[in-house]
Amino acid sequence: IDNSDNSNAKVKGWEIDSIAFAYNWISPTDVDFLNSITGYILGSNGYLIKTTDYAKSWSQSFIEKDSSGVMTSTMSFINDSTGYIYGTWNVLNGDFYGILYKTVDGGNHWTKQYYDSAYHLLSMKFFDSMHGIAMNWVNSGTYVMTTANGGLTWETANLTLDQSFNRLFYLGEICYATGTNQRIFKSVDHGCSWS
Repeated sequence: IDNSDNSNAKVKGWEIDSIAFAYNWISPTDVDFLNSITGYILGSNGYLIKTTDYAKSWSQSFIEKDSSGVMTSTMSFINDSTGYIYGTWNVLNGDFYGILYKTVDGGNHWTKQYYDSAYHLLSMKFFDSMHGIAMNWVNSGTYVMTTANGGLTWETANLTLDQSFNRLFYLGEICYATGTNQRIFKSVDHGCSWS
């Protein structure tokens, strides 16, 4: 931290953005920027805000007309048009089921893929319209899940992960996960194999 100019503390290479952000009620669960111009913030109850001007202004939309029963946890946009959001839906009897939302028009309209059971997906990334990866957190552990068919089905990768870990890290198409005993796993093929 650089305090040499006696101003507020600064981290070298970073700057404080002074843009007023009027969406502090959104309870963000995920952020995804395609580039320095276009980005999205996902709120826990299906709220989605989008910027197309370097975060100077934001527009709000909803993935459901009535989003009071949905808990959204993660998203991934692969380009300006196509994006995915995962959530769980709480029905009146207390049961939960999973939903993968997909847009092909930049978030204006969404289609749904329902799952009989509710995954608890976090840190999801789609590399293209077919191949995706996510962290599935359940009481019995943390697992990496992959899809090769646009989210129709998900397969569990054979990894021993740190149970407190709930995030995957990406560098382009390379994915990293932390394992037990201070191990770091790396996949260069959308999570199909790990080294």
